[in-house]
Amino acid sequence: MKFRPPSRALPRSLSSLALTLLLAACGGSGGSDGADPTGAAHASRLRERGSTLSVVAVTTQDRPAISAAIDRLDIRELSGDPLCAVRIWRLSYATRTPDGRDAHASEALMVPTGLDPACRGPRPVVLYAHGTSTDLAKNMSDVKHDNEAAIVMAMFAARGYIVVAPNYLGYDGSSLDFHPYLHADSQSADMLDGLRAALAHPYPSGTASPARRLYVTGYSQGGHVAMATLRRLQVEPVEGLQATAGGPMSGPYDLAGMGDQVVAGTPVIGGTLFMPMVLTSFQRIYRDIYQHPSEVYQPPFDLFMDNLLPHLMPREELARRGLLPADDPGYSRVFGPGGLLTDSLRHSYAGSRLQAALRANSLLEWTPARPMALCGARNDPTVAFANTVAARAAFAARGVTVPAWDLEDVDSLPEDPLLRKTIHAGFQALARANDQPLGYHESALPFCAALMRRFFEKTPA
Repeated sequence: MKFRPPSRALPRSLSSLALTLLLAACGGSGGSDGADPTGAAHASRLRERGSTLSVVAVTTQDRPAISAAIDRLDIRELSGDPLCAVRIWRLSYATRTPDGRDAHASEALMVPTGLDPACRGPRPVVLYAHGTSTDLAKNMSDVKHDNEAAIVMAMFAARGYIVVAPNYLGYDGSSLDFHPYLHADSQSADMLDGLRAALAHPYPSGTASPARRLYVTGYSQGGHVAMATLRRLQVEPVEGLQATAGGPMSGPYDLAGMGDQVVAGTPVIGGTLFMPMVLTSFQRIYRDIYQHPSEVYQPPFDLFMDNLLPHLMPREELARRGLLPADDPGYSRVFGPGGLLTDSLRHSYAGSRLQAALRANSLLEWTPARPMALCGARNDPTVAFANTVAARAAFAARGVTVPAWDLEDVDSLPEDPLLRKTIHAGFQALARANDQPLGYHESALPFCAALMRRFFEKTPA
């Protein structure tokens, strides 16, 4: 589900030192202060948070083009026919690094246009947080190549929602040399900075323009980011918008619980991708997760893994070149012989700084003030549905009822017979047919997005 540009070649004869240096050049700096290494060069351009630094008109997708994308993705029963054409811009905006320094990031702005009343005048805004990507060039404005972006366009923008989709710090030309993966404060602040930049965009005549209604959603990592953003909006509202409802999907809301799961040896599809991104993020931000990479990574990964992801090279190629554990198509060989992480990390986990960081970024200790729904799939081997169950239970304990839709349980879905049949049967068929390592997890996105769009439509302003 990811657009991957040509990889930077790595000669097989490179020595360990040269390999480490080249990987650092491709994937990030080895520093640990979280600072923007290019801050001086960009200081004259950076302005207040959320200010727009550059705007590029990327494409206009007319209704036939969107319809073709819908057919390619096989989601017409979920998305419906496109009502609108969609104009797409890539915005670069001012934000901050986790330690408060100037930085810039980019985002997609998708704006409906057309003769249908849903495509012009004041229209609701969807703030969308994308899922985990190992692709350094992740770009939500690239709807022609990025399936996640195309799904979001079809499900929301083509049906009359203005979509703001930040690419996050550390991706797509961002000035930060690492990605603050699953760091709730950094990512939620980045999202709101991107939203402010989008609100200031000069919306052309004949297109939609932002109404007051704001809906926040996201998938996988983006589910966590969306929930963190909803929490932030309760204390940091964005002028001109009312946070109307939220819909986090298949997110790791209970990061501490997931850490316990991984350390206990529970197989997690994608674990060798997620764990180094977590470790890099928290090490660069908190500076005390480990003293040396060899404390957490087995050889030879201790030579380069703390700078590897995200990367311009596809994950399959990284594995082929020995930069990820071998013979591991599910990216799940986290511990043990030939695995990624050391037994010492596992044995010292209880009471560790890593465990504390995961707890600090879990999202179970707040109370939603606006309507919210959750969605996922019970048998997800990547982001366990236990995260959704834990979040629902935590909110219920504070007197807030949050529906949690399980795509594997037809009785948990909204009481609409046709919708239930379409969602449940469609997900079963797609999840079983998708034989990619992350296929089950990725298959849930369009089904959950369809449920969230319905939820947003039925949630009063």
